[in-house]
Amino acid sequence: MPIHQFRRKPNKSGKNPLCENRTQDLMVTKFYPTTQMPLGYNAMDIPQYIVGVGNPSVKSLPTHFVFLHDPSPLTVQSFTKTRYEVDFMIAGTETTATLIEWAMANIMGNHKVMKKIQEELVEIVGLNNMVEESHLPKLQYLDATIKETFRLNPIVPFLIPRAPSKDCVVGGYTIPKGCSIFLNVISIHRNPQCWDNPLEFKPERFLANKGTNKWDYNGNDLKFFPFGSGRRLCPGIPLAQKMQMFILASLLHSFDWSLPNGEEHDLSESFGLTLTKRKPLIAIPYQRLPDASLYM
Repeated sequence: MPIHQFRRKPNKSGKNPLCENRTQDLMVTKFYPTTQMPLGYNAMDIPQYIVGVGNPSVKSLPTHFVFLHDPSPLTVQSFTKTRYEVDFMIAGTETTATLIEWAMANIMGNHKVMKKIQEELVEIVGLNNMVEESHLPKLQYLDATIKETFRLNPIVPFLIPRAPSKDCVVGGYTIPKGCSIFLNVISIHRNPQCWDNPLEFKPERFLANKGTNKWDYNGNDLKFFPFGSGRRLCPGIPLAQKMQMFILASLLHSFDWSLPNGEEHDLSESFGLTLTKRKPLIAIPYQRLPDASLYM
């Protein structure tokens, strides 16, 4: 997928009239594999090069993409709106995909966990059915497994930066107004003072206290807050919970999984805005359900 660099015309101050973040400016063109952006064009010309505009298939896209066929000039407000909405879409898909990869890698590396999840799926769903949304609240062990994945491999290890509205003192340290604060969630989630054997993948720790309700995603217990806490809590938690449960339940109920011959389990990490696997997971599925028509 070609991602073209292009120069934008500065205003009188020498700065771009929209923003100086080239990566995010280009994100709109980056969203479509067939998008072509000629070199040397101004960012204001982006709408002319969104491939597929005016095509009936675009109806499936959010309305803010459909308006791009409008020949009226692109305003700063509409461009900023598009950037933010694309950010939301990417944030929701990338983090979910990364969590699924980490969960599958941890589960495949622990056959006891895999067996318990599949036994639960047989009991709740049955081998003659596919996973449905109504099954999800009953999958307690799978829910605990997802939470353990978030604990051991938090997808956003330092959350989104905060900025205090006034000077304050925390733990004897003076925090000046307006500075950027990063919360080291991954360190908290792996702190031996908070968790027994913190580097061990053990979903059972989230089954204590009669179920997983104590350990929710709302950030009420600051030993476990992968989505943040307080007023800046991630707004996508309800959707993320259902998506992660449904995808993992479907994958583990419908298939048995193994690594390619000669491959070894690799859980090494690559740090960035998100915590990803250094080596992408490659897994081979095998039919698990006796009725092949269920896969059609």
